[in-house]
Amino acid sequence: MNDWEYEYDGLNRLVAATSVFELDYIYDALGNRAQQTENTVTPSYTYNNMMRLTSKTVAEY
Repeated sequence: MNDWEYEYDGLNRLVAATSVFELDYIYDALGNRAQQTENTVTPSYTYNNMMRLTSKTVAEY
């Protein structure tokens, strides 16, 4: 079993989670998650005008 450590910003949003691997989060000006880095993979997120997630894009290497 792996223990997780969590880190939050001043607005109480999750910005990092660490265990065997690390997750880092970046938010846009509206508070939507804009990026989530999983070790070295960084997908990006887009939202519609109702603040609903519409896509997650992962770069191909």
